[in-house]
Amino acid sequence: MDLTQEQLGGLMRVSDQTVARWEKGRDSQPRPADLIMRALYLGHIAKKFDVRELADRLRTIDAPAKEMQLFAPTARGWKAQPTAAVCG
Repeated sequence: MDLTQEQLGGLMRVSDQTVARWEKGRDSQPRPADLIMRALYLGHIAKKFDVRELADRLRTIDAPAKEMQLFAPTARGWKAQPTAAVCG
């Protein structure tokens, strides 16, 4: 699939060392990771659907936000509070 361990790990949100352990049979691959690998492979050989592009887009969407929105309950429903910076 022309992916390094680091690239595959990035797509699957695991370290390159985790991918290496899967390849060497030292760790078993979790079922969700197995399904993602199968989808990546099928997308690669069929060339009809780019699973790599989808995984990249999802990783971008899920990237840690610089800010988060807080809500508080009120008598009239939930109300947005002032924006707060995310710690970490």
